[in-house]
Amino acid sequence: MYSNKNYIYLDGFIKNIKQFYIKTGASSIVNGQDLYNAIEQYGTIGRGKSRNFATSMAEDIALLYDSSGNLVSSGMIEAIKGVDEGKYLSGAFQYEYSPQLVKSFDQIGEVRTVTGKTPGSSLLNIPGAKTWAGKNMALSQSELMMPSIDTSNLKLEDVLLSMESTGIYTLNNPTIVLKDGTKKIVEGQFIIRKLGN
Repeated sequence: MYSNKNYIYLDGFIKNIKQFYIKTGASSIVNGQDLYNAIEQYGTIGRGKSRNFATSMAEDIALLYDSSGNLVSSGMIEAIKGVDEGKYLSGAFQYEYSPQLVKSFDQIGEVRTVTGKTPGSSLLNIPGAKTWAGKNMALSQSELMMPSIDTSNLKLEDVLLSMESTGIYTLNNPTIVLKDGTKKIVEGQFIIRKLGN
């Protein structure tokens, strides 16, 4: 039986992890239903005050694309992210947090580490803010919590049309949900990217 673990990290250790995200940006992979719910139902990308799980952009690029720059199969993405088979049948989308956006989050204390006690996290998270990848430990990634992005003023139709024509939808200087539930506009770019065809 697995039990929840509450890891305590030294400030210097956390700072080193954050610097990688500030340098390369952050990334989160979702499916079509997640995107629909975020805009049409919940009004936030992320779980309100509970934030959104993300890894570094550099790690996602390294694992999501092969040596020729082609996106790996949906099954491989599922293995990398440790999600159920068929998760991305409704489409795969990447939430991209620009380096400046992550820096803005960090400057106001809104980037958090993940432990086995973080709501929604895996009980199998391993020390070092790393995801559990079972026998495929080479697929393990670092993981931090980014604040939720306010989507209450977005229209799903506009987002989908933009991605159909350009492949992305960009929010400049998005509004985020702070840990106390209030909202704040921060500097940086948040991009929703359609992965694959």
